[in-house]
Amino acid sequence: MRKDSLLIALRPEIQTEDTSTEIEKFQHEVLRPILKFQHTLFEIEITTNPLIEKLLKQDIITERKRALIKQTISKTELKYQLLGQITGLLTNTEYQFYSSCKKEIDKRIIAMLLDRILSIEV
Repeated sequence: MRKDSLLIALRPEIQTEDTSTEIEKFQHEVLRPILKFQHTLFEIEITTNPLIEKLLKQDIITERKRALIKQTISKTELKYQLLGQITGLLTNTEYQFYSSCKKEIDKRIIAMLLDRILSIEV
């Protein structure tokens, strides 16, 4: 049996913004702390992936780099690995909400991951 309180206790405290929708609230109160908690794991995942590492080292405009990395992640199993590293830390209730809005939340997760990936120095 999963203990929701233990999963929530793992998450770092971060300052959240006032939001108007449930998805925005979920993003700020649930997803952002999980992404922060998993940041080191994402760094390892990205720096050991030759395709992404090569893109990060290229001297191209950030917007172009972002688009290429997004395309690379979307066309490989890396997308599902990264999503799994996040959704595996959701409580049962949070996962039910995630499942009900999966497509929209996945887009938000990928956008936040791209920001983190672009901040990684290789």
